[in-house]
Amino acid sequence: MLNINKLFFISLMLLSSCGQTFNSNTSDTGLIPLLACTEAGTAAGDRYCAAQTVIQDKCVNCHSGYHDQWAAFTNDANWKTSGRVVAGSTAGSTLITRLKNQGGNMPADNPQISDSNYQILIEWVQLMP
Repeated sequence: MLNINKLFFISLMLLSSCGQTFNSNTSDTGLIPLLACTEAGTAAGDRYCAAQTVIQDKCVNCHSGYHDQWAAFTNDANWKTSGRVVAGSTAGSTLITRLKNQGGNMPADNPQISDSNYQILIEWVQLMP
């Protein structure tokens, strides 16, 4: 019986960790390096850099590593290829529709992003080339 309890406890611990090395519910972004934006210099690049800052600050702490590869999306093309963003369509972009109770509940277990950060993402998607 003792071995079964040990096995159950170990299994429970492994399942609850989800392979993460940080606690995403506390916004522990210190373990995820912030990438410098290399797209700046054009209007589209500047919009992307502003959006990247919001995404890294508010999203990547959960959507990286085991759960997703958002930290690897380093330009508009990566986001479009991922299917999470549709250029010119906020309604077709799950990144947008999952925010601020627009069909989702992101960020989960955290306050909604600010209106100004939300507008940065909206403008980025709407004007994306």
